[in-house]
Amino acid sequence: MACAEAALRLGGAASAWLQQRRHVQAARARGVYRILCLGECTTWQQYPRLLAASLNDAVAGWSFAVTDAGMAGANSSDVLDRARTELERDPPDMVVAMMGVNDLGADRYDEDIPEAGRFSLQNLRIFRLARSRWLRPANEPSDWRVPPRIVHPSPGRPRPQDARPPEPTDLFALPPGPDSDRIYQAREAVLRQDYARAEKLLKEVVASDPSNDVALNELGLIYEGRRQLPQAVQAFARSARLAGRHLSGSGDAALGLGRAYIQEGRLKDAEAAFRKALQLMPRDTKARFALADFYRGLGRFPEAQKYYQEALELDPGNDWACAALALLYAKLGDPAQARLHERKTAELRSRAKPMTARNYRRLQSLLDAKGVRLVCAQYPMMSVEPLRRIFSDSADPPLFVDNEAVFREAVQRKSYAAYFRDLFGGDFGRCTPQGNQLLADSIAQAILRRYFPR
Repeated sequence: MACAEAALRLGGAASAWLQQRRHVQAARARGVYRILCLGECTTWQQYPRLLAASLNDAVAGWSFAVTDAGMAGANSSDVLDRARTELERDPPDMVVAMMGVNDLGADRYDEDIPEAGRFSLQNLRIFRLARSRWLRPANEPSDWRVPPRIVHPSPGRPRPQDARPPEPTDLFALPPGPDSDRIYQAREAVLRQDYARAEKLLKEVVASDPSNDVALNELGLIYEGRRQLPQAVQAFARSARLAGRHLSGSGDAALGLGRAYIQEGRLKDAEAAFRKALQLMPRDTKARFALADFYRGLGRFPEAQKYYQEALELDPGNDWACAALALLYAKLGDPAQARLHERKTAELRSRAKPMTARNYRRLQSLLDAKGVRLVCAQYPMMSVEPLRRIFSDSADPPLFVDNEAVFREAVQRKSYAAYFRDLFGGDFGRCTPQGNQLLADSIAQAILRRYFPR
């Protein structure tokens, strides 16, 4: 049996090698090697724009074209859906995937850089999540625009033939009825960037049922993303005052109200709103993260530590909270606790989340069917071993890009702020230009070593 298994693996690897060789030859005949980059906010408008230059500068006689297919706020199932679309449209020669950070089954948010030392709305991760999940206004500059999260169709509507079972989602399930249909239609309008229609539909729901807290909350999200702050405050405040038939005791609306107050510079009111959300959702980590981020942004580190710790106690498997606490304890001058939480973070991250593992394997199957090579890039500061374990039984595993050592060395040499604009993963996040260049170079070097040796 062992010999037979070895033979099958060897045969599979040989077949894959020949297939890749044919693919490279076809790319050379075309004169360009096409790479598709998949992921969420750490990909979208981040390293892909630099990857082509890193490759083209290194390989004479080749031309590399890189397409950025990142989706801010996406989980790995959303990324898989995007892969299906792109493969049907125009299969590339190679896919670089860096996904899974949002596979948490609950809301998590971006996080402020510890070195920042000042409050910044752009680094408040609860704001960026709401922004990236929803809106891409036509009148905003291009670097503000972000693709919205994919939403599930309303009950009773046909799903695509190859649709997966719904994953855990932060969208609100609604009971059947005309108002719920309008809310689902409004969400679909948002995905089409038809915000006027979405606003009209939600206003119709509120006119029909002034106590519909979901419609009011989603109106608040639209106004917040479009920076219509007075309207956002009014919508969130009305939703938060209601009993909360669908929202978690209207706590989500209270969080939205806090975000809107921050944008207006009303920090005391924002703090009160976040505390109200915590009162309405006493067993939920979202409000604790909002308060922790709020206090961290203001430099009130002991208070931030308290709420991060409470969030971790409620969700002991939360590696984000662990990593955030490790950095925060270092900031507070407690190296023993910092090391303890670093070790715990490494333990929690030692295996990929089931949803991440499942979707990486699905992605490889999709690409194998098209003859497209897969490159799995790990996030900065994280070990690549969990990705390797996903494909431990594969006859032809993907190329893995280890970005842990290069980023840890760089951060130690300079600072987190030099390489990361935020730390939504606890100890990593969206990169600065310098960080994106480091990431692009690391991925390019791995690709070149494996497939384009000199």
